[in-house]
Amino acid sequence: MKKLLLYIMLFIGVVSCNSNKGKHISQTEFNRILAHDSISSINVYMSKNQALIRLKSVGGNEEKRILDFDSYTAFQDLLGRMERKLTLEGIHPTYSLSFISENSSPITFLDLFPAMIWILQLIVIVLLIVVMIDILRNRFETDILKLIWVLVVLFIPLVGSLMYIFIGRKQRIK
Repeated sequence: MKKLLLYIMLFIGVVSCNSNKGKHISQTEFNRILAHDSISSINVYMSKNQALIRLKSVGGNEEKRILDFDSYTAFQDLLGRMERKLTLEGIHPTYSLSFISENSSPITFLDLFPAMIWILQLIVIVLLIVVMIDILRNRFETDILKLIWVLVVLFIPLVGSLMYIFIGRKQRIK
């Protein structure tokens, strides 16, 4: 039971640390990161007058920035001016650009990642519980063998549970 509570607390900690909403930036900062070709994608939320800017990943950590603008056309003008200026300087930034209207937002793999982690952790916990019940309800050739399986499953839950399913179930007394 303590192990289950530990897993639940660990999961809550991981999910709460994954909330990367992004920090607000100024137009000057936006111009700077655009000029350095540091942007991987821009999602323009027309109803919010905001652009979510995802920076190119460095070391596996994706950073997000939020740019507020007065109107959708003002942002288009800003982006057009910057692209023309950079083209004249020989800089050709590459990024994807999405315009998102009312009540819609694209769902990316990274948006689903915390949910997938949660589902995988839930599967491991359920597998652990099912395997522990099976070990404790059945008899083995020796009590030491039963104790070994309990310890293996508790200390390495996923691998131990799978090992028990494929190897340990054959060692039960029927």
